[in-house]
Amino acid sequence: MATIIELKQHLQDVQNELKNAVIKGGELANNKTTQLEDMQKQCAVIEDLQIREALLKQDLSRMENEGKPAQAKTPAQKSGFKSFGEFAQAVRNSSMPGNYRDERLVSFKDSATGQNETTSADGGYLVPPEYADGVRDLVKTESVLYPQARKVTITSNRLIENYINETSRVDPSTGSRHGGILAYWKAEAAQYAAVKAAIGERTTNVEKLTAYVPVTEELLEDAPAIESMINDLVAREFAFKVDDMIINGAGSSNVPLGILAGGGLVTVAKESGQAAATINIDNILKMRNALIAQCRKGAKWYINQDVEMALFKLALPNGFIASNGSSAVEEISGTFGNNIYQWPGQYGNADGMMLGMPVIPIEQCAALGTKGDIILADMSQYLIVEKAAGITRQVSMHIRFDYDESVFKFSWRLGGRPDWGSAITPYKGSTARSPYVALATRS
Repeated sequence: MATIIELKQHLQDVQNELKNAVIKGGELANNKTTQLEDMQKQCAVIEDLQIREALLKQDLSRMENEGKPAQAKTPAQKSGFKSFGEFAQAVRNSSMPGNYRDERLVSFKDSATGQNETTSADGGYLVPPEYADGVRDLVKTESVLYPQARKVTITSNRLIENYINETSRVDPSTGSRHGGILAYWKAEAAQYAAVKAAIGERTTNVEKLTAYVPVTEELLEDAPAIESMINDLVAREFAFKVDDMIINGAGSSNVPLGILAGGGLVTVAKESGQAAATINIDNILKMRNALIAQCRKGAKWYINQDVEMALFKLALPNGFIASNGSSAVEEISGTFGNNIYQWPGQYGNADGMMLGMPVIPIEQCAALGTKGDIILADMSQYLIVEKAAGITRQVSMHIRFDYDESVFKFSWRLGGRPDWGSAITPYKGSTARSPYVALATRS
């Protein structure tokens, strides 16, 4: 009896003969008709054998897997709970004296050691990850700055990367343009100019952002309300803290470095004799000039909401003439007249606009008149490093048992810093430029 391999080869030979049986005009020769029918029947038989071969392989594979021990359940698998509220009630019931632990629950120590502990006294139960994913999605929705930042996911506790140490683009006195990788026009037979590139190494550590949420027994009994309430409130707070980190982070005391404390910030000085807590046209024009040109496309103005009151009144003075002799009204504001700021909804803008860039009110900006009350920045030039585990959660009834409360603990391992560690001196001119620009305090 022919083997499967031999039958497959014969199938290929038959198919080739079928192709050769087709003559010009697409008709078959009369003397080939009977032969063609026989070949088609052979094809059908061989294809049936191929199907049987595939089914046999499936049966053998299933037989090999039978009797093998089941894979251990991990927290990444679906938990088997219908809702977050059902999970919370299972924690409550399993923690009551005399009750057995719900087999669907995984203790915090289980997840850390792989052991099958019978109590949750060492840290509580791990909240199923399918519910934690919802919190992270809400953070992306609630945050203003986090979605715009450059993000890198890691499995360790720090990111080590190379960077170009560029502080000046002047040619070639400092040798720091592109980190010292400079090009020269070379004379015939002249020696190549050797310049050592200033390529450094820097480390970004991840910190831990946490939230602590006590929940009463009464709320635990209201399962649908728990899920929406906790997810929403924690996501809002995490989003607020991350946005605050990006702007105001001190870079110390377990808080990552923000743009205001970073070395890459350009601070525009107030005008001579400028009144306290005011913003004038010169402030705005100088801030725009200090923003490095390649970041204009992605840059936005971030302001304290009180700043809007000053922007509504901001306009070019009558008779203001640009340096090239043309009207600054036409050059900068075009058909919008001499109003520098267009508020939301005006001329079809969803956001307020100023000099062609969106204006976004954000709580994390400083009070009017203080450095950081108005910032012009391209937030894609800010790095966020996150642990691959994302937002993790655990719950315990032991911590506040005497208050009839369960405690939900949330943690998110992430860090951040501005990508630019210093401002840049341009190739021509002396104005320092950067992706991050702020107005100095006016007091």
